[in-house]
Amino acid sequence: MKEPTIDNLLRHYDSDRLENHFVYGFLNHHNLDSRISPILSAYFSTFRPNQSLLTSLNSFPMETLEQLDNQLELIIPAQDRQLNGAYFTPGYISEFIINELKPQYSDRCVDPSCGSGAFLLSLTDYY
Repeated sequence: MKEPTIDNLLRHYDSDRLENHFVYGFLNHHNLDSRISPILSAYFSTFRPNQSLLTSLNSFPMETLEQLDNQLELIIPAQDRQLNGAYFTPGYISEFIINELKPQYSDRCVDPSCGSGAFLLSLTDYY
């Protein structure tokens, strides 16, 4: 059987449903309990997992937050990206900029555009 692609999944599921399942799958993979977070509890309050979809998502890399972030970026509909002016910074660019700046632990680091948090994730890896 052919491995699923994001485009194929988007033909069968809306992006919100895919997002829920990616996050749910990531949390389960790392044995993290969403019930201890009020934000995640609210996020999953009406969520019902689809086992078939979860199985399909197993073929996508989601070991790290960066990998989860990459998958979530791919499910944002192109029209939404264009409407909101969303441009995603590749991880190697974020890492390059942070390594050039060499922030110290006492420095204040702000990512004003934030988006998916690519710079902030790279910064945590740097520290």
